[in-house]
Amino acid sequence: MKRIAMFFERRPWWLALGVLVIFWGLAYMVPNHLDNRPVKKVIDRVGDAIPFVDWTVVIYLSVFILIGVGIFILAREERGRATVTVLLLIAIHLVIFYFHPTLLPRNRLVPGADWQWVYRILWALDSPRNCFPSLHVSVAMLATLMLWRRHKFMGLVFFVWVLAVALSTLTTKQHYVADVVWGGLLAVAVYIVTFHIFVRFVPPRE
Repeated sequence: MKRIAMFFERRPWWLALGVLVIFWGLAYMVPNHLDNRPVKKVIDRVGDAIPFVDWTVVIYLSVFILIGVGIFILAREERGRATVTVLLLIAIHLVIFYFHPTLLPRNRLVPGADWQWVYRILWALDSPRNCFPSLHVSVAMLATLMLWRRHKFMGLVFFVWVLAVALSTLTTKQHYVADVVWGGLLAVAVYIVTFHIFVRFVPPRE
């Protein structure tokens, strides 16, 4: 793990950023669209009590801005550890998606007329499979934790942003409550393992 971190630390920032984007895209889209195995049934009484609020899809989709900005900054400043950390997180998600496929049905969701086209695109790109844990939340939380180390104010802003995104995954009915909770916990665990145990000695860029 440390060798991989050092490899990316010595390479251009755009290489690390490109690897993360490609790996994330492939890691999510492949099991999300090509895995047709039976899925686990989930009972979520808390999530069922949360109403569907169609306009919160704006907050939900804003996570890509959050992650993009966070990873861009980290790829320039501390790309070795940041790259290894995100790659590890995505790899863990892949394993869980394979052994614990889940489904959140959307057949009863009816967005308002103003938001139907947004949901049509979202649902075409993102099938309702592989909900647990939320990769949406975990990558955003991980980027926030890594930013917090070097940019305290930005980290605080991102943390509030992550909370809003996490809530929006429930109000848009993209995830169960357990997906959100375990996505956040997984991000914290991976951050601790990489930044404080395995690759803590990789020198960050100033």
